[in-house]
Amino acid sequence: MKSTPFLRRPCPRLATALVAAGLAALLSGCLAFRRYDMTRIHQDAAAMPRNPVIVIHGFIGSKMMNRHTQKSVWGRVMNAILHGKPDDLSLPIDRLPLSENRDDLVPYAICESILGVKFYGAILQALREVGGYQLGDINNPKPGDTAFIYYYDWRRDNTESAINLGRAIRKIKARLKAPDLRFDIVAHSMGGFLAEYYLKFGMVDVLDHPDTAPVTYAGASDIGRIVTIGTPQRGTMSAFRILNNGFARTMSPREIFSMPSVYQLLPDDPTGHFLDMEGNPLTVDLYDARTWVVNRWSIWSPRHFESAGSPAPQAPRAPCRRCRSTCSAPIAFRPWTAWS
Repeated sequence: MKSTPFLRRPCPRLATALVAAGLAALLSGCLAFRRYDMTRIHQDAAAMPRNPVIVIHGFIGSKMMNRHTQKSVWGRVMNAILHGKPDDLSLPIDRLPLSENRDDLVPYAICESILGVKFYGAILQALREVGGYQLGDINNPKPGDTAFIYYYDWRRDNTESAINLGRAIRKIKARLKAPDLRFDIVAHSMGGFLAEYYLKFGMVDVLDHPDTAPVTYAGASDIGRIVTIGTPQRGTMSAFRILNNGFARTMSPREIFSMPSVYQLLPDDPTGHFLDMEGNPLTVDLYDARTWVVNRWSIWSPRHFESAGSPAPQAPRAPCRRCRSTCSAPIAFRPWTAWS
């Protein structure tokens, strides 16, 4: 009779060790990805003749300070922790045209990083170390400078900022004595609006007659390429959320309400963004000022003016085409992105 072989129970420790070793080998294979030498890969392109680059930030992308006291009010960690009086970032909106309403805040630098996390700093580092660009001062360009940062007051009318972009480009050309110079533009978020507006209309303000203003591409002679990163070409409902709730507990709805640029980020289609409790579309016109009052949005929400200890605001004068902040009567108005 053939004997039955003795079957031993596997050692639990040995099995665990083998499984762990297998997983370690698998993970090491997955994590051992190749790190490419981007400088070497792009060294040929960096040596070729090319256009200088202008980097344009988006909403909240530049640091702001008081021009008289030199005190920073936006762009530093302490600005968020020790946020000052509620109107530190509010723009005056007490008269028209809004271009005449100014305060003492000015942009002075781009926000490269916060708490060690790189934002625009990563783009600038890539341009310098990989692309071989030499970063210069856009207000004081020098021969050999091949990259510039256009920082602007992100609260104000985007048309104003686009026209100022054209002025900055002309200043660089004049200082470098290079009238035929073209620029490649890298623009993030709202900055893409500025670049595209300047490409299509140059330094002409067309918002007073957007239906009839022809696209002339007046800025095309100054531009080689435009690269946009995260630009909401048709607007975004994130702007509606910010107008209602403020921004990350560092800017209140009252502050946001005074900023023309935020209204200009709203979707270009005034309807089709709201549903009832059963999922059916509602006819709600975002660009009728009466809609904001009836629905108690933004500064007309009781929770905002009660928490601020101030009386409820009066019924609005309808937002105008340019910035949707104030006008004379509650009438419908046109989204800023419609020209695109």
